[in-house]
Amino acid sequence: MKQLLLLLFIFIFALKTFADDEEINRAASKMFLNVKKMINQEKYLEAVSLLDSAIQIEPDRVAFKYEKALALYKLEKFADAAATVYPLTQRSDASDQVWQLFGNIIFMDGNKDSAEKIYNYGLSKFPDSGKLMMEIGICQYVTGKKNEALGSWEQGIARQPAYGGNYFHLSKYFSKTNDKIWSVLYGEYYIQVLAGTGKTAEMGKILCDTYNSALRYMFDDKTIGVRFINAKSQNNITLKENSFQFIFQSLMEKASDSIIKKKLVKYSILELSIIRANFINLWMAGNHQQKYKIKLFEKYKELIEAGLFEAYNYTIFKSFNEEEYNKWSIANSQVLIKLRLWLSEHPIELTKSNYFSRDIN
Repeated sequence: MKQLLLLLFIFIFALKTFADDEEINRAASKMFLNVKKMINQEKYLEAVSLLDSAIQIEPDRVAFKYEKALALYKLEKFADAAATVYPLTQRSDASDQVWQLFGNIIFMDGNKDSAEKIYNYGLSKFPDSGKLMMEIGICQYVTGKKNEALGSWEQGIARQPAYGGNYFHLSKYFSKTNDKIWSVLYGEYYIQVLAGTGKTAEMGKILCDTYNSALRYMFDDKTIGVRFINAKSQNNITLKENSFQFIFQSLMEKASDSIIKKKLVKYSILELSIIRANFINLWMAGNHQQKYKIKLFEKYKELIEAGLFEAYNYTIFKSFNEEEYNKWSIANSQVLIKLRLWLSEHPIELTKSNYFSRDIN
């Protein structure tokens, strides 16, 4: 790999003398992709060395300096990383990702207050950045400002609904509360946004644990039942019976009733899939979608109509029972291929006018 990149470097140098800009850009782009591959393989020192050579030839290329700063950050050379990325923040073509990395470097170097100021300054230049709102929320959360963090992550969704990071942090937070309704909904929005990226395994585990806990909740009288909500809202106001949360809870109880009565142990993935399909059928039959217009539930309905909802559930909840998933996947390999193709052709479309929020009522 290193020899290949050195050859690419020599090739770019030669092109600077003999070739046109288009050829130079093609060669530089190829070298850039290979350097990114090295970084993904955690070969940070080699990447920095080659990027230094590339920067000598293409000193104005933001991507090279950004990747160098990222590699230095991964090496925990925070002072060098900050010195590399800071000049990029002064450029008119800097992206919100540059500000995110600058803040992350300062955060990991131990200065959380300064990092939050950097994110906020970047936000003033990129007011719709979900990345920067996510990072602000993380800063607030680790410094004990829980409510502010939740607000920042929710603002991140409102400003950039198609960015996944804010859904992840909200789902993870609510998975540890009795308001598990928000964990499962934010979590699956995250999975929908990142469908096909290979970055959803951790969220799958969070959802498995959350569903298992919510569908097998131990009440004070030692009975087992369904509990996705608190009796109080996030503002400590008693929820009304026609609120979204109570409707969700009621329909989930009905959807799982026949299985709940039979099971005192962990459910199978198939049973969980049946419960969730029952829920969607009840939701649609009750005309609740006309009022709430939840894009996630529309996607469920489409998957059911395409005959792929069971497969979708197996891919999300495979850590629920890996032995069951392995047997199912071997018997349904063609269905999995069909599901992946379907998801790639039917991405969820989230905008500022249809994003999901806890303020749904």
